[in-house]
Amino acid sequence: MTANQALQTARDLGIAIKLSGNGLLLSASFEPPAGVVKDLVRHKLEILGILAPTETALTAEDWLVSFDERAGIAEFDGGLPRELAELQAIGSCVLDEAMGRTEGGQIEQFVRSLPTHIRSAGNAVETIKLHPGELEISETTP
Repeated sequence: MTANQALQTARDLGIAIKLSGNGLLLSASFEPPAGVVKDLVRHKLEILGILAPTETALTAEDWLVSFDERAGIAEFDGGLPRELAELQAIGSCVLDEAMGRTEGGQIEQFVRSLPTHIRSAGNAVETIKLHPGELEISETTP
């Protein structure tokens, strides 16, 4: 029996398995069968690896990239003015469930960097309307 099979067998029986430090915490409304417990113990290290979270928390830089992407989509695909697209992107980032897994210091750094980031992005390109529905974007010099 593999570690995945041992996990599946336990889950099929209604046994919930969670990480508890360097161990496993089993929860069930009945005494788990000894054979199932034995299989879980035998494959404990593999099971710990399977259940360990693999996502790493996002950094302030990651959130700025996400913000730019969301603002760009709202502006160019959604047709919103840049200012509204940026507001929508901020809200979208804040409501993203990944924000809840981000360290407080990284969130603070992201929020504090937004005004400067938005100003620098606005200075980097100049948008000139040619005809309704047409845009030309050209680099500007500081």
